[in-house]
Amino acid sequence: MKLKHGSRGERLIAQLEAHRVNGPSIASLITPLSLETFLSEYFSTKPTVLQRSRPEAFDQLISIAGIDDIILTHCLSSADLALVVGGDKIGEGEYTDSKGRVDVHKVMEFHGDGATIALHGMEAHHPSLAAVCASAEGTFGCVCGVNIYVTPPLSQGFRPHFDLEDVFILQIYGEKRWRIFEEAVRYPTAAHLGGDSHLDGHEPVYDTMLQAGDLIYIPRGFVHEARTSERSTSVHVTLGMMPFTWAELLLESVWSAIYSSPLFREGLPPEIVFGSTNASTIQEKLRHMALEFANNLDPSSAMQSVKSRFEQRRRPFASPSLSEVERKTLSSVRSNTVKLQAE
Repeated sequence: MKLKHGSRGERLIAQLEAHRVNGPSIASLITPLSLETFLSEYFSTKPTVLQRSRPEAFDQLISIAGIDDIILTHCLSSADLALVVGGDKIGEGEYTDSKGRVDVHKVMEFHGDGATIALHGMEAHHPSLAAVCASAEGTFGCVCGVNIYVTPPLSQGFRPHFDLEDVFILQIYGEKRWRIFEEAVRYPTAAHLGGDSHLDGHEPVYDTMLQAGDLIYIPRGFVHEARTSERSTSVHVTLGMMPFTWAELLLESVWSAIYSSPLFREGLPPEIVFGSTNASTIQEKLRHMALEFANNLDPSSAMQSVKSRFEQRRRPFASPSLSEVERKTLSSVRSNTVKLQAE
C-alpha cells in the first residue's frame, strides 16, 4: 500500500533510517505485515492478529531454555516475578525468603498447582529482549518494557481487563486462546481501571487460538482475556509500550507558563478559598487566564522536557560492548606509545 506523502507512517519510517539496532526488531517480528502498513492502519487504533504457521518465528527472541536460565540463575526478587491464579496474586511471602529473593522450588510448586509465572522487566535480563525494546522505542517514541508469562494447561492467569499501554503478544511456546473485545475506554488512564461491567453484552472482536510464532497487537483500552488449552503450557512475551500523551505536553506547557507569568502565580482571594464566590466570576477569570496562556504559548520548552524524559527512560540503541571499549582503549594506548617513542 502506498502512503500519502507526509503521512504519520511515512514520517516514522524515514526516522528509522537514522537508527540501527543489533538483534530482533519490531519490523522483523510483525512480518509479513509491513511496518509502514502497521503504523498507518493499526498503531494505537485497532487490534490485529498475525497467524503465520511459523513456530520458529521468535527463536531469535528467547527460548524456553533462556527463560529457565533467567528464573534459575538471575537471583530474582518479588519485583521481578509474581505468581497469579485466576486474576489473584499469590502473596509474595509465600514464595520468597526473608530478603525478598525468589525461592525457585516454591515457584515451581505453585506453577505445578496452576499458577501463572509472571516475569516483569525482562528487557533488563536478556539481550534480545533489550534489543527489541530499543527497536520499539525508536519506532514508536514510547517507553517500552517486556514481561514473560508462563501459564500451565487449562488455566487463566488474569480476568478480562484492558491495559494502560499498547501491547504486542508474542507466542513463544504452546498455545493460548485469546478473546479481544471492543474498546472499553479510548486512551484510558489509571482512573479508568476497576470492574468488568464493560464486557456486558459485548461479543469478542477476535476469538483465536495463538500458536507458537503467532502475534497479537492490542492497543490500550481494548478488553481482552486468555486461557490455555489442555494440550500444553503456554509461554508468551508481552512487549508493552507506554506512550507520552498530549496531556503531558499540555501540563509541561502550563508549568512553563506558570514560571514565566505572574498572572498564574497570583494567590487566590479568601472568598474563593471559602467557597463564597459566584462560579461565573471564577469562570470568567479562568477564561481570561486560558486566553493569556494560548496567546503566549511557546511549546518548545515543553517539547524539550518530554524529549529529555524519553531519552532518560529509554533503552540505548547501541551501547558499546566490552570488546569495543577494549579495542578503543588499546588503539589509544598504541597511539600514545608511538608519540612517546617519537619524543
